[in-house]
Amino acid sequence: MSGEPLFRLGTRVDALDVRAYLEARGWSRVPSRRAYAAIYRSSREPLVEVQVPLDRDLADYGDAMVVIARRVSEWEGRSVESVLHDLLQPRRDLPRSGLEGDSPREMQPAQFVGQVSELMGAPGEQGAVEGPVVLQVQVEDELLKARVMLGAVEYRQAAAAHLDQRYVTVRGVLRRGPRIHWIEAASGFGIVGGPSGGVA
Repeated sequence: MSGEPLFRLGTRVDALDVRAYLEARGWSRVPSRRAYAAIYRSSREPLVEVQVPLDRDLADYGDAMVVIARRVSEWEGRSVESVLHDLLQPRRDLPRSGLEGDSPREMQPAQFVGQVSELMGAPGEQGAVEGPVVLQVQVEDELLKARVMLGAVEYRQAAAAHLDQRYVTVRGVLRRGPRIHWIEAASGFGIVGGPSGGVA
């Protein structure tokens, strides 16, 4: 597909849909003084950012949306066109786009217990390490690996649990993906049996 059709698709994309799409996949908005754009950082690679234009009247609005779609497509392993078409779906459909297998029950918060299998954080603005952690959790009869975003305090607990091979617990909403699962709206993270874990 040529660049012109991509540009036309980009001009039709709504910035609110892009932000919802990114947040549903674990991208986090970072502070910025740029009034014309919202900057989102990938939890998979903290150095990877995209700028979401907030004003549709900007001359490069369509180009900016294509750039975002191209960056997302690289991480999701699919075409730019498919990402743009997902972004053009009605907003109510976005949480399901690319997340096959979600059910109404799984969209409710649940408590997960498992072990830390991978630490993927990086130093934040204050110098403390924070960011994504991969947990191996039991969901009914399945053993799944799911990523969760943690702040600096929780990340230190995750690192300690990983070192000592202890179990951790967290409450959140499981989002299933074709290759990557996420635990969103995470809260109450802690080591099982520890002061913050809430599990004896």
